[in-house]
Parts: sequence; structure tokens; C-alpha cells
Amino acid sequence: MITSSLFRVEASHQERKIVAEKDLPADTLLCRFWGPLISYSDTKSLNQKESYALQVSPDTYRLLDPPYRYFNHSCEPNCGLNPALDLIVIRPVKQGEELCWDYSTSMLERDWNMTCHCGKTLCRKVIGDFDRLPAPLQQFYISLNCVQAFILQALSRKVQKAS
Repeated sequence: MITSSLFRVEASHQERKIVAEKDLPADTLLCRFWGPLISYSDTKSLNQKESYALQVSPDTYRLLDPPYRYFNHSCEPNCGLNPALDLIVIRPVKQGEELCWDYSTSMLERDWNMTCHCGKTLCRKVIGDFDRLPAPLQQFYISLNCVQAFILQALSRKVQKAS
């Protein structure tokens, strides 16, 4: 497991969580997500651990190594995952605050969703595919460069077909 002066792993009601070791300004690079590549069919054998698989293309996933798998979802995240799989702080974070990102910014598969328990005011109650997010939220994440490239390509093809 990597060590970082920016964050630490703590126990939580969700298993584990990542919290900031110190105040972090927006645009801070936290880490690059890593783990072995697996296929979509391989993700199905993970059962309860399926959420550890990060979609990186239509049929390719990264089985996230610790600590990357412990960054939890939030419908009001303070971090975003860019196409290079760099996790970036998207708003200032206070020391001790949990570091979370919106899992929907990496999903476009029509097969997986999960109930959200983030408890935020704007909680959507279900974590699902990016193209099912409200259009203003999609545009917000796109403007932050926090949407995976394969999703942007799919959305572009959809727009082209509609034209």
C-alpha cells in the first residue's frame, strides 16, 4: 500500500475511508489510481467486491489496489478522477475531511448500480451511469475534466447520430 503525506486510510461504517491529512487546496493531485486490468466478465466474479473495479473503457476495468479502492463515492464530491486516473481535489478540503469522488463519472455499462448512502443534501440515492446524471451535473464534471474519455467519446457519438 502506498503512503502519502496528503491522506490516510481510516476505518468507517462502509469498511474504510480516506481522509485528508492536512488542508488541501483545489487542484491538489492526490494520487493516480492503479491496479491490474480485467475484463467486464471478470468483474462479475468479484461479487461484493465488484465496486473495486473501475471502468476505464467499454469492456476494460482496473481492479483497484489499496488504498485506491477506499476512496468512497459522494454525490457532492470534493475530488474528481481525470482521464489519466489522477484523483484531483476539486474544491478546498479541510484536514480530517473524507476524500470522495462521484463514481458515476467513470460508469457507462448499463449493468451496475448501487444504493447511495453518502447522506449529502443533493444525494441521488442511486449511483449509476454518467449519461443518466442531470445534464447540468454532466456539464459540471466535464468542465472539471473529471469524466473518463470513453464516456465522452460515447456521448459524442450519440450527439452525432442525433444530428
